[in-house]
Amino acid sequence: MIRSLIASIFFLGALGLFGLFGFIGWRALTEMPARNEIATASADAPAVAERARQRAREREAAIEAARADPAGTTERQDGVRYLNKSGIISLPPEGPLTRTESPVVVEAEPERAPDPTRYRLVIIESAGLINARTHMIELAHVDAPAADDKCTTADGREWPCGMRARTALRRLVQRRAVDCLDLDAGAETAADAPAAADGPSIANCTVAGVDLSRWLVEQGWARPAADAPDAFASLADEARSAGRGLYDPQGR
Repeated sequence: MIRSLIASIFFLGALGLFGLFGFIGWRALTEMPARNEIATASADAPAVAERARQRAREREAAIEAARADPAGTTERQDGVRYLNKSGIISLPPEGPLTRTESPVVVEAEPERAPDPTRYRLVIIESAGLINARTHMIELAHVDAPAADDKCTTADGREWPCGMRARTALRRLVQRRAVDCLDLDAGAETAADAPAAADGPSIANCTVAGVDLSRWLVEQGWARPAADAPDAFASLADEARSAGRGLYDPQGR
């Protein structure tokens, strides 16, 4: 019995010693990397400190350079400068420097169309003639009847087509302003046209954006002149087919 007890005590003691030595070995293995990192950091500490001091010296040098040259440029030969700011690498030029002149490109202004002249309170003398109070204006591209012209119906009856054409144009214009662009390229305005002294000036006129010459042909109150745009012939054909204006078979 005593021998068994003593054997058990020795076994337990040996087992305890084995566990203690195992624990000490495990701690040594786990702490070794951390000790290596500490040793490495300690060895690199002088180099890290030196780099920090170098950066501090560079910052101080940059501050001094900025105070000496606030514009951030360095003057070189012949007045040519190169950029030298913090964060920008600029190598000093080598050899003689020349300045390349940039060509000056001047864009030509687009040709501006002449502005029409505005006339207020005009008098419609006939379907193709407007009294602007300063001079007479003849509507371009149309052959319109005079105010006293007469037309003949198919059955031989006369009717006052000239007066009817004038009335139609008066109803369109009423008391609105008329904008006219003289066809004489040499005249600045319709009032300055050379023909104003001897006769009416020829112009394209509009009322509220409506071309008066085109409107007269479209309504049948004037025929296209020889110099009329091609579109006027089609408008005249349509007016003739519809029996409008001068083409009214009943002369109404």
